[in-house]
Amino acid sequence: MTNEALTKERNLFLGGFGAIVALGVMARGAGPAEAGGDEGLAFVMLLAKAVFVYLVFRLSRFLSQPLWLTVIYCALAPFAVLYLIPLIGLLVGVGNARRSLPSRGSDVRPQPNDVEAGHLEAATRGPAPPDYSQELERAISSVKASLRSSGNDQRPEWSTELERQLGELRRFFARDAIAFCVEKFVAAELDFEGRGDRGLGRLSSEIPRYGAYFRRELRRLAPSARDDLANAIRTQVLTGYLAFLLPRENAVTPSGITDGEALYQQWVPQIYSSALASSIDEKARTLLVGLGSDALNTHMDVLRRYQMTSSVVATNDKAEMMLFYYHVAGFGLRVVELLMARDTRA
Repeated sequence: MTNEALTKERNLFLGGFGAIVALGVMARGAGPAEAGGDEGLAFVMLLAKAVFVYLVFRLSRFLSQPLWLTVIYCALAPFAVLYLIPLIGLLVGVGNARRSLPSRGSDVRPQPNDVEAGHLEAATRGPAPPDYSQELERAISSVKASLRSSGNDQRPEWSTELERQLGELRRFFARDAIAFCVEKFVAAELDFEGRGDRGLGRLSSEIPRYGAYFRRELRRLAPSARDDLANAIRTQVLTGYLAFLLPRENAVTPSGITDGEALYQQWVPQIYSSALASSIDEKARTLLVGLGSDALNTHMDVLRRYQMTSSVVATNDKAEMMLFYYHVAGFGLRVVELLMARDTRA
């Protein structure tokens, strides 16, 4: 929800209310004979009431008000005087929603049309992204926690090789380019204003966009809560990045990539493509699940904290795939980064 969208919905609602009041005044101002014979005015009045009921319903759902309250407002809307109840209630709801919005300077989201169409130009606005040296360390800690829970951290070959690779990664990590890509991806995933379930390379809605799947829940959350969800997705993407890197590169290859936009344009179309899916064999899939288990569990903890887990149940394949694919996205980011580096050197 944005300030502009909220203002647009409010103005549309007030316009409908103004129309029904104006028609009521016209009907009362007509003489008895004229009023009784003007069937056209009566029809227009009926139509205006129907439109006003729709606008009441529309604004109430836009504000994510309880369904029972929406039904009451719609039932009262056609009646003189009683329509003041939904009018006042919805305007109070608009005021409360506006106060919960972040300030204009902290509004970070892709343009809705970009998300809907799957365009790669979905822009992010607002403050600079978080320090990705710290984000990398957060993902490394998550991977180590996953290894501890599986017992793999007790294997000497894992421990020695892991620390060597992590040391090289810290030296060669293309921090700025990776930060640009992941932040743009996370902002687009969390956009709940964009219409449709697709966007960002999806060829179908089989794996829905996060902001579309949790649209109602995200609308009611405070910006700080959405920041917690952004952190959870960000860590999952980076653990997927590490899952490709750690077991496959004997020596960490520095990519030298500095153009984040170019990397993003190459990366996003591949995330949900059959080519990337076919490159992840059963062993790699097991590795992704294993190294990402702590990040996924943390994400689920955040969903439980904000009472969003009712939409994610064990039998819900769409939700499971959506969350798992954040690991796949990170895995694919490292693949594309290395391919771009190779083409640049060729």
